Amino acid sequence: MSLSIQGFRGQGFAQGGLAAGARRNKAPPPEESKSLPVGAGAGGGQERSEQGRSLLAALDQAVQSAESASVLAGLALTQLRRCRGWVEELHRMAQAAENEPLPAEQRDPSVLLACLAAAAEDTRFGPRRMMDGSQGVEGMAVGEGFRFVRAEAFTRPSPPEGYAVAVSRLPRRALVRGHLPAGPFRLELGEGGQLVRVEVPPGLPPEAVVARLSEVFRRAGLDLWAGASSGGFFIAHRRMGRQHGFSAVSDPPQVLGSTGGLYMGQDIQGTLDGLPAEGQGCFLFGPTGTHLEGLVAAWQPPPDPGDPHLPRPEVLPEGRLVLVRNGMVFHPGSHLGPPVWVHLPSVHPRHLGRGVDVPEGYDSLAAIRLDNPPAARAAAEVAQAALTELAGHQTVLETMASGPLLQTLQNYQVRAENVVAAQGALLHADLARSMAEHLRRQIPVQGSEAVEALAQHGGGPMLRLLNRDPGEGGLSALSLKELRPSKEGL
Repeated sequence: MSLSIQGFRGQGFAQGGLAAGARRNKAPPPEESKSLPVGAGAGGGQERSEQGRSLLAALDQAVQSAESASVLAGLALTQLRRCRGWVEELHRMAQAAENEPLPAEQRDPSVLLACLAAAAEDTRFGPRRMMDGSQGVEGMAVGEGFRFVRAEAFTRPSPPEGYAVAVSRLPRRALVRGHLPAGPFRLELGEGGQLVRVEVPPGLPPEAVVARLSEVFRRAGLDLWAGASSGGFFIAHRRMGRQHGFSAVSDPPQVLGSTGGLYMGQDIQGTLDGLPAEGQGCFLFGPTGTHLEGLVAAWQPPPDPGDPHLPRPEVLPEGRLVLVRNGMVFHPGSHLGPPVWVHLPSVHPRHLGRGVDVPEGYDSLAAIRLDNPPAARAAAEVAQAALTELAGHQTVLETMASGPLLQTLQNYQVRAENVVAAQGALLHADLARSMAEHLRRQIPVQGSEAVEALAQHGGGPMLRLLNRDPGEGGLSALSLKELRPSKEGL
């Protein structure tokens, strides 16, 4: 600064006082401004300050989005815990009704099912419903006997026409047929690690034999059932698939048409979107490591007129599955990171407990009944499946809320704090640059005014000096006192 001032003052004296006064209150020429290092980065500092403010605004929006997602996950977790409590109560009621008949008021699940339905319909985040399945993964099956069971959030949605599904082998229950002899007979049956013996007197009709077998199965807790057929009876496992079977031996052997043995079911086989699916019972699972991982579909064949509950269709079915994935998206900003997706499950009873193969035909928790022990036993299985689903959804949300979502929120908050600190430094730098710019513009003006004042007060002695005759002394006769500006002039 001192060098610039001194240079300007020397320049002013060289050009003369009156010439300096003519430039009063004018900004320095551009070349002089460029020579000053003080204001060289002022424009760049303002630009960086604007960038900092823009980044801070974007981070503030990102923090708000992450906080909204965190609040949403917390609300969903609260509702999931409440719904788990209601389903646990349903499970206890079903287990109690399975063991002994309950009064009518204690075996009515409608109140708890209504609580679940209300939670699904009334839980909202702003104007949007959260827990009715509209913010998760949902599907629809097209084709006779096909049913969509579930899909995970990472399962790829289907095209508008859906995924093709085809059955190449039908599922079967383990089954053995028996004939009624003229005399008495005995059966030995084993299932689930338990063995029972049934004595049948002669002359009983098929319906009476079936009633006796059903009572034995119920008391022993065997997962078997019996039915009447033309000229005899049949015994079948309650579930489809190769992993469900039983053993049966008769005396005399002709009752079962053989020496007896182990009877196993058969798993379904088929394809999903042209890929081989894993079959378990009547369920087709999307292959692991593909875009269909997590997708589960079921095929429930229609009943056969000859044997109720033991379907034997002859045509291999085909259909389609339409899969839609929804969710709430929170956008932090295009340059701050990817959007935060929150997929929420449905707690509606018609969406819980799907995928359980029971003879009662419950396709979901909403269809359960507790009016008799077999129905209550199937209801307990469906309720247990619903509890498993809710526990899985709760684990996913807790992991997201305490893991990626919390980490994202903390990262945004730290970045915002850093930007605020940098913004403060930029403001100080901008202030310093503004003051330097102001001084740079004011110094020439003040210097010009000072030179003009000196020139005006020093002009009188100069003119008298020029008007004197050299013979009268000229410049040598003029005293230094006359040439020195007076204090009043300054």
